[in-house]
Amino acid sequence: MKVLRYIPIFFIFVSLTYSEEIQAPKNTLNLPGESNVIVLKESSEIDRLEDEIYSQNKKINDIQKDINKFNKELEEVGKEKNSLSKEVRELNISLKKSKLEVNKVNNDIRKANLKLSLLGNNLSDNFSDIEKLKNTYIKLLQKQNESTDQNIYYLLLYENYNFLDFLRKLYQTQILNKKISGTVKELKVKGSNIKKDQSSVIIQKNRLSLLEKELVDRKKLTEIIANSQKKLLQKTQNKEDEYQALLKEKINESTDLYKELYEYEAALEFAIDPKTIPKQRKGFLSWPAETSRITQSYGCTSFAKRSGIYSKCHHNGVDFGTKYGKILSVADGVVKTTESSYHSRCGYGKWVIIEHNNGISSLYGHLSKFIVREGQSIKRGDIIGYSGNTGVSIAAHLHFSLFLTTGLKIVPYSNISSRSACRGFNVPVAPSGAELNPICYFPENRYQNKAGCFLDK
Repeated sequence: MKVLRYIPIFFIFVSLTYSEEIQAPKNTLNLPGESNVIVLKESSEIDRLEDEIYSQNKKINDIQKDINKFNKELEEVGKEKNSLSKEVRELNISLKKSKLEVNKVNNDIRKANLKLSLLGNNLSDNFSDIEKLKNTYIKLLQKQNESTDQNIYYLLLYENYNFLDFLRKLYQTQILNKKISGTVKELKVKGSNIKKDQSSVIIQKNRLSLLEKELVDRKKLTEIIANSQKKLLQKTQNKEDEYQALLKEKINESTDLYKELYEYEAALEFAIDPKTIPKQRKGFLSWPAETSRITQSYGCTSFAKRSGIYSKCHHNGVDFGTKYGKILSVADGVVKTTESSYHSRCGYGKWVIIEHNNGISSLYGHLSKFIVREGQSIKRGDIIGYSGNTGVSIAAHLHFSLFLTTGLKIVPYSNISSRSACRGFNVPVAPSGAELNPICYFPENRYQNKAGCFLDK
């Protein structure tokens, strides 16, 4: 009975003395002889990188606020009547905005590099911790092997074996097993962290590659806007009457072109299979531009009635008032064809057609620049180019059309027109039955009515 009275005190003694023999791996995991100064330096470097990333985020957010202000200015200017001063202001604002976007991409690249450095530090630390944990694990196993050379339960069979020694041995074994189990868990966590960081490095490197490419495109776009402004002032000699004459000429060109296209398309035969027409629903397609601001809807719009540009009062797509902004794919697909015509007499100017997996194809017209190639696989939301004012266009915007793939054809301009300026270039054509109203498939916004399609704009 006296022995039992001392057992609790003994366990306290054992726990205090034995805890000094084997230490569980600490968070710092310092190797023998490793100074705390090194750990502080590593921690300081990580803190510095995190502070710089925070600073870059603030810069990027501030730049984006200024870009948003310019977008609002462009929207307000876009509501004004067409005039030389209006277009010059639009180009001025677009140029300032484009330079800001170059700056934003530069900061994004800086941020991506900082993140890669931080991930590199994390990986280095995790690999170092793994090695230290392995060494701790080996030492614990060695200690365990030493303690199990004799079976502790077998020791009870010896008459001369001290019962208190047995209890101490049992306690030591339990502590060792816990420490080994804890070390294994830490090894698993560190291994998982390494996998996550390695995956993040790959994602960040891919993002960095895309940003570097975007920077080149953005700089080129800035040049395009500056050249457009220069050409406009040269053509108009900075005179309003010259500008109005130029505008009238563009409208006449548009009227002639659409008449030729309508006559050609009206002669095309196309049998519609209702089963191939996708069901109208909101969000079937994503927005093709950074802004969802629509300047002209589909069909016989107010502008179509007023201008008389389109044959049979029919606009075969949707116009977005994005000025030299990113143009995005509305769904997964493959680039069917592209056209690089920039001449003001040649239809959609620079355009891209993407063939989607659901029997439809999308057209993106009047681009200032496209960055995709024929046969390239595209994901929903991928950048395919930048809006512009190429082809028969009065102002920088995106023209978006949607077709049943089986009814869409790409033909040489010479098939429909004798325009010498357009020889060697192609144009997409489709009978009216192969056209789809894009606005019935976009995400819902303030322009939509209860039927799921946009109101006339």
